[in-house]
Amino acid sequence: MKKYTLWLAVALLCLAVLPSFAMATSTEDEISQLATQNEKVVKAKCVVYQRNCVVAVQTEKFANKTEYSNYKDNLEKQIKEKYQIDNVVVTRSPKIMHAIEKFSALDEKERQQKIQQLVETLCNKPMPLPHFEYKFNK
Repeated sequence: MKKYTLWLAVALLCLAVLPSFAMATSTEDEISQLATQNEKVVKAKCVVYQRNCVVAVQTEKFANKTEYSNYKDNLEKQIKEKYQIDNVVVTRSPKIMHAIEKFSALDEKERQQKIQQLVETLCNKPMPLPHFEYKFNK
């Protein structure tokens, strides 16, 4: 419950401070199109940051949880293989979809920070710094 509350707080914060829409990157558009290939997916939005991806989908009712879970697992596998992405999060949350739509209007630095916060919250783990190299002196 605490995890969901934190996730909701971050999503609401993003919604409160972000300006309106702009264009997404071509990779994000391709992943969104890949997600909507299933007939039960009405709409999909995606953000990619470094080797992390968040996909928000709006769906019609799947027959059961197993059917949605299979769709989600298959989509994650396809994205990881085709785009060499390490972490993929697929969600049906309308708040996350709205936040993703708002991300594209930000300048690159702000966008990266907001996406990193979102990915860390959803994956429940911090992402490594892109410029930091792990070296241990022996």
